[in-house]
Amino acid sequence: MEDNQKARGRLALLAQAIGSFCIGTSEFSSMGILQLCANRSF
Repeated sequence: MEDNQKARGRLALLAQAIGSFCIGTSEFSSMGILQLCANRSF
């Protein structure tokens, strides 16, 4: 039973790490695209 709790804890930590990476990546990419759009004359 204790092994199951450890596995679930590791899985939760992995899910948080992947989520944080995805949020950070999308934030940086959107800021880069925003700068390109701002410099473009429409």
